[in-house]
Amino acid sequence: MTAHNSGQTINYSKIADSLGLSHNTIRHFTEIMNQTFMLRSVPPYVSNFGKRLVKAPKVFLRDTGLMHSLLDIDSYNQLLGHPSYGQSWESFVCEQLCGTLDKRWQAFFYRTEKGSEIDLILVKRTIIIAIESKSSTSPVLNKGFWYALDDIKPTQTWIAASVEKKYPLCAEKNVFVGNPAHIIDAINTLSTE
Repeated sequence: MTAHNSGQTINYSKIADSLGLSHNTIRHFTEIMNQTFMLRSVPPYVSNFGKRLVKAPKVFLRDTGLMHSLLDIDSYNQLLGHPSYGQSWESFVCEQLCGTLDKRWQAFFYRTEKGSEIDLILVKRTIIIAIESKSSTSPVLNKGFWYALDDIKPTQTWIAASVEKKYPLCAEKNVFVGNPAHIIDAINTLSTE
């Protein structure tokens, strides 16, 4: 169930119902998985936006190899055609960034009830980095993404995609496309300025 729900906001009751357990049991085991570094729980980014925000945390299975094994994915070609491909990429991106960056960076996600969403927000002092994970090499963004940028007003925004070279997507809004290594380099440069 954790592999199927990686990269999603957690609904303890829904998981409990599907497994025939109580939501308290699911909450307890989720906490154990967090403490043993199997799961990463990312809280929502809450500020005074005056909007109705999703308040449940997002959970990520930290090891995408384990995730693929639990989903019975044996090859890259199988992964490409699997419904969890996008969730797998988002889980990978989250772990690469959160596991590599200085521990003073705090990780959040942003989602309103009307659909504005950013997959990952990294905050350190006054620096806010917005990151949207797209498994495509030619990412397409919806209106909810642009609305969320207007709400958050990040210092810099990245679209994490499986690309070899980084490139600007929208220079006036400081939005770039790059792979996790490009994003880590850019964040490290920003945090030393």
